Amino acid sequence: MEHKLISLNCCSNHLIIKNLRSLLNERLTFNQAKQIHAFILINGLNHIEPLLVLQIVLSTRIFSTSIARFVKQILYHSQKPYAFSWSCTIRFLSQHGQFKEAFSLCVQQQRLGLYPSSFAFSFALKACAWSVFKMGGLSIHAQVDKYGFCGCVYVQTALVDLYSKLGDMNTAQKVFDKMVEKKFHGIQF
Repeated sequence: MEHKLISLNCCSNHLIIKNLRSLLNERLTFNQAKQIHAFILINGLNHIEPLLVLQIVLSTRIFSTSIARFVKQILYHSQKPYAFSWSCTIRFLSQHGQFKEAFSLCVQQQRLGLYPSSFAFSFALKACAWSVFKMGGLSIHAQVDKYGFCGCVYVQTALVDLYSKLGDMNTAQKVFDKMVEKKFHGIQF
């Protein structure tokens, strides 16, 4: 890995990008990710930062607060924010029990004007459901309506789950009744 980084110094920009992409296809350690990020910044290759974020959050199996902090730092300081990187990070945080962080990142994504995905909303709703964060869940539900994700089965399922965990069975039933597709893992209702 270090040999590959050193050899990148002698290459043209096109070759550097090609080699960095191949490096990013490998499973990275935290220190390797930090080295690659430093290389990206030093060489003005900031447009590759989203690839690094994606590689970290999609390939990291073990959660650490250091990794979460590092990824959020890249997201917050990125010159050209990429919505998919933000959505994958929301998923990463939610899946690793960092529910308030996932919700906070979803809110920040919208503040930056990045169009959220149904993917990001469904994981932010799951985070609110698991942490029993009612106000956050209600806030995201309002955003779901605003952005038109009411018809997305994943978002609707996350809403049913949210309201069920909050003990609001009437609202959970209303969301369920409005679902266009009532099919879960091959079971139709």
